[in-house]
Order: sequence, then C-alpha cells, then structure tokens
Amino acid sequence: SPFVDSLAADEDLQPVMTFHTRLIAIKRLRRGEPIGYGGTWICPEDMDVGVAAVGYGDGYPRHAPSGTPVLIHGREASLVGRVSMDMITLDLRQHPEARIGDYVLVHAGFAISVIDEAQAHEWIAEDPRNADVLFPYLNGEDLNSRPDASASRWVIDFNARTLEQAARYTAPFHRIEKLVRPERQQVNRKTHRDKWWVYADKRPALREAMTPRNHVLSFPVTSRTMLPTRVPTGQILSHALAVLVTESDGDYALLSSSPHQSWSIKFGSGMKGDPRYIPSDCFVTFPRPRETIRLAEVGRVVEAVRRPLMLRRELGLTKLYNLVNDPDCQGDPDIDRLREIHVEIDEAVMEAYGWTDVPLNHGFHTYRQMRRWTICPEARVEVLDRLLEENHRRAAAQGDAPEDATGDTEDDAGDAEVDGPESEGDEE
Repeated sequence: SPFVDSLAADEDLQPVMTFHTRLIAIKRLRRGEPIGYGGTWICPEDMDVGVAAVGYGDGYPRHAPSGTPVLIHGREASLVGRVSMDMITLDLRQHPEARIGDYVLVHAGFAISVIDEAQAHEWIAEDPRNADVLFPYLNGEDLNSRPDASASRWVIDFNARTLEQAARYTAPFHRIEKLVRPERQQVNRKTHRDKWWVYADKRPALREAMTPRNHVLSFPVTSRTMLPTRVPTGQILSHALAVLVTESDGDYALLSSSPHQSWSIKFGSGMKGDPRYIPSDCFVTFPRPRETIRLAEVGRVVEAVRRPLMLRRELGLTKLYNLVNDPDCQGDPDIDRLREIHVEIDEAVMEAYGWTDVPLNHGFHTYRQMRRWTICPEARVEVLDRLLEENHRRAAAQGDAPEDATGDTEDDAGDAEVDGPESEGDEE
C-alpha cells in the first residue's frame, strides 16, 4: 500500500504484477562463514546458498530482513544477509534440487497465508474467533535454529471450511480474498483455483492422526543434524518437515540413536553431501525393535536434559550439536553430559535388538563427510549389516510385502503415522 497505516487490501488495491529473476550462482559455504555486507548473517551449518540477480538497484527493498520469503519452484526460500545493489543471497537448505538458472519469484502481489506473530495476536484480540483459523507455522529453519523450536511466523488456515464459513473470519478472510485469490486464479491446479481460500495440500490424514496427540516427532527434511525434535500439535508444519505421529519416549530415543542415523544417512536420499530425511526411505524401512523400559527411560532423559539446556544457553539444535560433534569442545559439562546420554541411547538400542556383543567404541568419527560423536566405523558397518538382514527377514515373513508405517511386524507395535515430501499430492 502507498499508505503508511493500511494494507493494499484495506484500500481495495489489487496486485497487477509479478517480479521474478533467476539464480545466477550456487555456493557451498562452511559453518561460521558470514554472508552479505557486514557479515550480518552467519551460516549455522555447512550449507548451500543461492545468488539471485536482483537487488535494491532493481527496486527490491534495500532493508528487507533475513527471512523474507521468495519462491523457488513454487516453494518458499528465505533471504539471508543484506540486500546488495544487484543481488540477494538465499538459503537453499530446503532446496537441494536448486540449479543455476532456476526461476525465482521475488514478488507476486500475494502475501500468501503467512503472517507475523504480532499480526496474528492483533487479529485475535480484535475478534477471539480468529484463533480458530490462525496457527503457528513451523518450518525447518525454526526447528533447528530456535532454542525452543517454536514457530517464528503464523499462518491463516481455514482447513475444510466452506467459503461461507471462512468469510465469517473477517480480517483473515479479507487478506486471503484480496491477496491470495488473484494469485490462485493463475495456478495450474484446478482444486487450488476453485478453493482459493483453502490452505494448499492440507494433508487431512495427517491432521486426523495428530488430532488426539499433544506432541509429534519431527525432522527437517534437509539437515546434517538428523535428530528428531518433539513439537506440540495445534500448529501447521511446513512441507520441509518430516512428521512422525508418535509420543513414545522409546521412539524418541530410537530415532535419536546412531543406528538410526547411520541407516538414514546410508539409505536416505541427498545431494551434495547433505542427507535428506524422507520417511519412506529412513523410517518405514527401518526395522524397529520392540520398545523396552530402558529405551523409554533414556528417551525421557534426553528430553529432560536437552530442552532446558538449549533454553539456558540460547542454542538451537544445530548449534548445540555443532558443539557435541566438535572434538575441540572439551571440558564443557553440558556437552559432556549430552555425549554420555547418546552413549546411553545407543547402548539401550543395541540391548533392545539383543546385539550387546558389538563393541560401540564411541568417539569422533567421520561418515559420508560428516564428523559426529557416534559409534566407531567397525560398529557402524556391523550394525548396518544386521539392520539390513533384519529388514529382509521381516519382509520375507510378510511375503515380500512392504513393511507397515511402524517398521515392526508385531501386532502390538507402536502406531506411528508418517508424513513427508514423498506424499506431497493434493488431498481433498
């Protein structure tokens, strides 16, 4: 809007243009490297950044902050660092498929349905009913970088409401009608054009599975940390997160273990050395042991120790495990305790499988160009061999049928549901 105190939608102004450019470079940067003028944004981990050919000399806002969204292949990416005269840099951690020459939509006159937290609370204060359609929006960056793993933004989500029902929420609906509807009329997918007020790809099966739960486990699809985080339900989880609908402490420990990490790195997909946590590759195929009391106990321990530690030291998961996996970080009681807990997790997992004969010999070991505090290479090879053998045994017992979502053939196995990028189709 040209007016300081109102949005374009408030003045009944319609978007009439798109502003796009292309990626002109992709560069691999190391953890700790600065980006942009003054080095105001520091890489939290080894990562790819893209350079897009647009800057303040082209009319792009000079003071746009890090986190400002653009779209690559129709999916959100974030601006990192300061805007230059003729280029901007983009976080490509959630875009391993990105290539030089890819189309980048910088502005399309749409505010999509994502809003900042202050706006969400303002609308709820104006009309408490708006809380029915406003939710925290958690993405991979927030999950790995924020000490409380909370969402930094909110989203408007009318879910399965009809157009008439959605229109009762005046402020959120006004925004969607004025800023999203025109954009939706240009997309190829008929269901998105016809139901322009509905959050795209709303995953009804996942929502139904999450409804009775207080928490679920989630992994960023692309992250070298490769660890689950327990997150509350009642929020919208980004397409860049793999979601495992389970509240089991034993599952939490198992999925935090070196055996599961090694399996995920070996059999998961990835590009340029970055592993991707795809549930169909990393979770569904993983032959889980029966949950034990010890597994559940150590799952509770890692949560009880790690969460307050992250808050007290103001560290996100990535920065915390950069310390855990750094052999130069010695004598730090917090980090030493976390390493001890991961030894306890791995020992509990091996005991659950009945594989206590394998010496684990924890230390700082490198696998697929990633150095971690983990089991030794000899143990990793032996564990992967046994896991693969167990996977084949269970598949044969099922008549070569695919394993169920729990990865367990027992009737009393956990009831975890999974969701991730492999199921990104539209569900109505």
